[in-house]
Amino acid sequence: MALTQKYIQKLQARFEREANAIRLATEYTLDENDAEKEKRIAKLLKSPKLFQEYYLPFLKETPEYLVKAANKVLKTQNYFGWWMMFRGARKSTWTTTILPMMLLAKGELDFMLTIGPNENFSARLLGNLQVQLENNERYIRDFGPQKLHGSWAEGEFTTRNGSSFVGLGMGQPVRGLNIQLKRPDYIVISDVDSKELSKNPARCREMYHWMMEDVMGTQEAGGERFRFIFDNNYFSKTSLGHILLTENPEIDITRVDVMDKDGNPAAAFITPEWIEERRKKYGYRGFMREYMNTPIEEGNIFKADWIVWKPMPEKDWKKYEYILCYVDPSFKANTTSDYKAIVTIGKIGREYHILKGYCRQTTIPNMVRWHYDWGMYLKRKGLIVYHVVEGGFIQGAFLNDYNTEGRQRGEYLDILIDDSRKDNKHARIEASSTKWERGEVLYNEAEKDNPDMQTGISQTLAFERGSKVHDDFPDACDGGITWLEKGGGFQTPGAKAFSVGEKERIQF
Repeated sequence: MALTQKYIQKLQARFEREANAIRLATEYTLDENDAEKEKRIAKLLKSPKLFQEYYLPFLKETPEYLVKAANKVLKTQNYFGWWMMFRGARKSTWTTTILPMMLLAKGELDFMLTIGPNENFSARLLGNLQVQLENNERYIRDFGPQKLHGSWAEGEFTTRNGSSFVGLGMGQPVRGLNIQLKRPDYIVISDVDSKELSKNPARCREMYHWMMEDVMGTQEAGGERFRFIFDNNYFSKTSLGHILLTENPEIDITRVDVMDKDGNPAAAFITPEWIEERRKKYGYRGFMREYMNTPIEEGNIFKADWIVWKPMPEKDWKKYEYILCYVDPSFKANTTSDYKAIVTIGKIGREYHILKGYCRQTTIPNMVRWHYDWGMYLKRKGLIVYHVVEGGFIQGAFLNDYNTEGRQRGEYLDILIDDSRKDNKHARIEASSTKWERGEVLYNEAEKDNPDMQTGISQTLAFERGSKVHDDFPDACDGGITWLEKGGGFQTPGAKAFSVGEKERIQF
């Protein structure tokens, strides 16, 4: 490896400090006979949680998501997966240190290949493992001295049982890689995706083929086991990971976002306050990319800093001049290929408040049920809400779903039809973007973590003329705002009103 002497000296000093700390933290005081020791070790090797807590007690916590992911790898001789986890999830600590220590102790690791974005990065990961194997007193007592020859600074080392460990940078030659006639049976590709790489689709494609052909091809022909882990968060739809995801439907995905849809942190060592601090530091787009595995690609129309959040408590919703639920069911009503979008907008003065959003790849009946649930909830709150559906979708099959739902509930939503939208959609949405730029469109802060709203904003930011990305949510927003601009739509040419439940007035 072409590591600079200065870099090696810096890491050596760091690893020496860590070595001393590890020796102190892993001193053992157990008084046990051979049978007791064997029983204890067997128990530890069955549990990633217990293994980490005993051999690496200095780590703060063992998150459950890492335990589950590790168990998948340990129980699968031929594992091909992506640990799609937020930044700081401790995934690299597990994939390049804890799991190799477990597999080595179990006799299931002959040759580990670690690949990082560059040689320095791989050297650091290799060093983290080697410093444990050489200085962890508990591990050495249970499994014997590990060091034989080589070091992370040379790019490889071998343990006494003949297991080899090699670290390389992305794109380096790997064909024919073997040590003592052994070929890799455990490969970790860690944090190789970068913003710079994602800006070069051709280079991403080149590295994908290198990974799938050159790196995966290092496996021993006919080998009984081969474990491969891609360790990276998912932040761009032009990234190496995105290609891996879209072209390998069989890949095992372990996705962990920093918090769930209800705002609960992924682990106890993460606080809501810390999450909020990250959100403020990175902004919406950056936070979603780095911590929620949700790539938001900014198009050339809407900008990320135009997405402004504001508190909009429900107790104040009666202040709005109008509240509107605008529905864009998508053209393919009987499939899940397109998104169904419903946006609830409150108008006050020249401001349009996005109170709630619905944006899902689902069926029309599912969308109708959600619309009814939400519409009846607003009704019980004593709010006057207009429900408007884009006119091109008002047809027999669509109305039948609304009628069926109403009959089952014994109450109906009154629907207004918007027949005015016949012009070019892309031009219309692009023209409406000036309202976002002027700060006239604001988003309900309480909905910031709602997956529907996240999807809708992703579509909005990705929108651009000629793009093939879904645009149902920005289309619904434009439709609703245009309706409200014209005095609630009642003066809009072609607007019609009817009650879905009054079937004698509706011809199917």
